[in-house]
Amino acid sequence: MISHNPACLAAFAVIACFSGLGAGELSYLGPGRSPGSAIVRGTDDRLRELRLGETIADVGELQQVEDDEIVFERQLGDEERHELRVRGLPVPDVQRLHVPRQPEPSEPSDVGPASEAAW
Repeated sequence: MISHNPACLAAFAVIACFSGLGAGELSYLGPGRSPGSAIVRGTDDRLRELRLGETIADVGELQQVEDDEIVFERQLGDEERHELRVRGLPVPDVQRLHVPRQPEPSEPSDVGPASEAAW
């Protein structure tokens, strides 16, 4: 059994956050051609292949590529940590952003009068 030192865990506290640039402006479409790479789409609608270790400003460094999600990490700035403290929230050193894979578009035959009526 592994024991975890609370001081070590507090020093490397991680939060998952879907607000800000990452979630609203970055879509994960699936693994890339090479191992450890991911195909993403930004707000400019351009496709880009990212590799592990590459950084996107305000999102972080690509740390993990899975079939169903990609994970970025970035250091929180002093101002961000101060805002969390003021709100009485936990103050991690690192922000961890999980971006789930976008579902593949439905085939046109999947859309019909019955599904339109539900909207």
